Amino acid sequence: MDLSTLSLREKVAQTAIILHNKDRFVDEPVGGVFIGAQIITEVEDGVAAMRDTVTKYRNNMPVRPLVMSDFENGCGMMIKGLTPFPYMMSLGCANDVDL
Repeated sequence: MDLSTLSLREKVAQTAIILHNKDRFVDEPVGGVFIGAQIITEVEDGVAAMRDTVTKYRNNMPVRPLVMSDFENGCGMMIKGLTPFPYMMSLGCANDVDL
């Protein structure tokens, strides 16, 4: 993608990051999308839901958006079907430098 081909509106939109809403897909071009728990934890196959959502955004934007989420304990913390990691506090309480 050559950024010089974008309209002024599309260039300005590259500075915007939106919060994904599972009930309303935003098809305006934006620079990024934050996908939170509302899409991930409420569905049985979270991996497929996440993949489908990211694909939908990528296919509807002139420039591929930056996709973000808050997985401080790994993706398995919120996406069903993936491996959860232990919480940082539990690792600290273990008092084991090898962890």
